[in-house]
Amino acid sequence: MTNKSSSLLQKYGRRIIRYFALCDMCFWSASVLAGEHGSRIEYCPVCHEQNRLSLIPLNFDETYSSVFNSRGIEMAFGTR
Repeated sequence: MTNKSSSLLQKYGRRIIRYFALCDMCFWSASVLAGEHGSRIEYCPVCHEQNRLSLIPLNFDETYSSVFNSRGIEMAFGTR
């Protein structure tokens, strides 16, 4: 766990949830930190489609990588 992640957990406890966000329409993606009541992202910042974001919860010690190619998106998840 990085120092930044560790300090976030110390400050906010388990109320912070980390997500991998992926737009189902344009495949925009990002890491998102949200409070215990979920993310406030309601639309994709690229294509502006509402209710088209998939949020995959991640632990703070989980990593992910993504590769975009002509066949789609290839994702890998692991731990640090």
